Amino acid sequence: TFLLISLFLILFGLANSIIWLILFGIFCLIGFVTPHRSYTHSIVGLILFGTASYLLSQDLNNEILFTSMIFGFISHLVADSRFLPTNKEGVKLFIPFINKQF
Repeated sequence: TFLLISLFLILFGLANSIIWLILFGIFCLIGFVTPHRSYTHSIVGLILFGTASYLLSQDLNNEILFTSMIFGFISHLVADSRFLPTNKEGVKLFIPFINKQF
C-alpha cells in the first residue's frame, strides 16, 4: 500500500502541477525502495523533504509549518542516530557519498 500511496501522490501532483506533492511522493517512493535509515535518513533526504516542506508552507502561506517540519525531521535523525546510547544501528547520514552509519 505504501507503494500505491507514493505513486498516487506523484501522479496527483503531476496532474495538478503541485510540485511539493510530487516531491513528497518521490520521498515516500525512495523510502519504499531503499533500506530503512538510508536515503530518507540522510542529508539527501533532508534536502528533498526540506524542499517539499518549504513549497508546501509557501503554498499554504504558513512559515511556522516549514520550521516545524524541518525541526521534526532533524530531531528524528538525531533520535535514530548513534548519538543516543540506546541506539546501536545509526543512520547513513552522508549516503551516497559515505556509507558509514552515524
